[in-house]
Amino acid sequence: MVMYEELSNFLISLSEHRLPWAFIVLGTMIVTSLTLYGFWEMVLRIPRLIVQPRKGGR
Repeated sequence: MVMYEELSNFLISLSEHRLPWAFIVLGTMIVTSLTLYGFWEMVLRIPRLIVQPRKGGR
């Protein structure tokens, strides 16, 4: 919740500088997609790290 409030305040401060909203939305989408991609990459690697040593040991 705190991060959401900080993000909204950041977007409001950007809008006060009269940046086009399309640019703001595009930037937000890119950052969000990169964050989610990195998060899922990490989540998908954890099972491999757990499974590989067991397979290698046996």
